[in-house]
Amino acid sequence: MIALTPTRAATSASVAFLKFRTISDFQPHLDDESYLTPLTYASATPYDSANIENHAGEERMVGLCRNVVVMGVCGVGKSTVASRLAARCEGHFLEGDQFHPPENVGAMAGGIPLTDKERWAWLGAICHGIAALNARDAAPVFLACSALKRSYRTLLRDRTGPLAIIHLDGDSAIIRQRLHARPNHFMPPSLLDSQLRDLEPPDTHAEAPACRLDVARSLDEIIDEAERFCRRHVASAGRSPSGEKPSRQQIP
Repeated sequence: MIALTPTRAATSASVAFLKFRTISDFQPHLDDESYLTPLTYASATPYDSANIENHAGEERMVGLCRNVVVMGVCGVGKSTVASRLAARCEGHFLEGDQFHPPENVGAMAGGIPLTDKERWAWLGAICHGIAALNARDAAPVFLACSALKRSYRTLLRDRTGPLAIIHLDGDSAIIRQRLHARPNHFMPPSLLDSQLRDLEPPDTHAEAPACRLDVARSLDEIIDEAERFCRRHVASAGRSPSGEKPSRQQIP
């Protein structure tokens, strides 16, 4: 059994802000690339032929998603949006930054961008965290994670199942101003340029369901639109298949 310890419970919706006891419980071994092995997951909703689309010669299945990633470069407000969505939709909030090993945090704090290898290991650990929550109940998971490249989002989807994507984006000057305004964060404003270079915005068709929200809007507007998106595309977002609110239990 995987042991999870919430660092705090947020709101009456019993949203768990989770910090795992040890990252090593979820950290994959770099030498064997075990993080690339697909996990077993339960589909959020049955798919039928009406949910199959054809794009660029490839068949994709589109339906309700079990998990949501709120993505974007540093400073766009991923954690704020993801945590508030989790509260509104009676889901779990997962902070991707908590899965970085100390080496990653040290590199970023020193202004050194992460390599793909460092990010693969981090994403693999996140996948195990999502899977652990999915195994506990039917509530959706709202992940705050940069997920800058399409290959990163593909890994999240391949290992944890259908994924809804909310991309927080905007003018770099606004984002840079926000970075300078936030205190006590390990990510320095100097890394914004490298993240913007790495960013591969989601294709709203090929990576559907996906949406882009401009961070120049008010937080309330962003949350409201993101919630409407989740009500359309996320399974059990505040309701069970029978129409009743899902039973939420505190994770031990």
